[in-house]
Amino acid sequence: MNKVYNTVWNESIGMWVVTSELTRKGGQRPRQIRRTVLAGLVAGLLLPSAPTLATAWDSVTLGSGGTSGSMTLNAGDTANNTTINSGGQQYVSSGGSATSTTINGGLQYVSSGGSATSTTINSDGWQDVNDGGSATSTTINSGGWQSVYNSGSAT
Repeated sequence: MNKVYNTVWNESIGMWVVTSELTRKGGQRPRQIRRTVLAGLVAGLLLPSAPTLATAWDSVTLGSGGTSGSMTLNAGDTANNTTINSGGQQYVSSGGSATSTTINGGLQYVSSGGSATSTTINSDGWQDVNDGGSATSTTINSGGWQSVYNSGSAT
């Protein structure tokens, strides 16, 4: 009679079963586990990262009691009907765009591929266009300022 044996859990009948000492117990072997983990890590590294979603702002007031003091628009970001009051700042660059902005004593910086369209600059408002930024259809009222330099463009 065999005096050396193993007990193995049999999932199909839900019981422990006595088997030969040569029978392996169930479950994955450590080598198989390492291979599976390594394959998962390699697959994770090869997957592209999730794209960054662009932000669309609409009717936001910056500075002087507005919802925020500043706004930054980068690649794909857009802002429509923004009001920039005293103390407010808007930074538009790298493919961001601002449309129908009203500047009342605040600052708008447009640079590095950013664009501003249909901007109205009122008293003490300032628009700074430089380093490849562009401003089109800008209205400058009394006391407003627009500065264009270092490859910036304004039409």
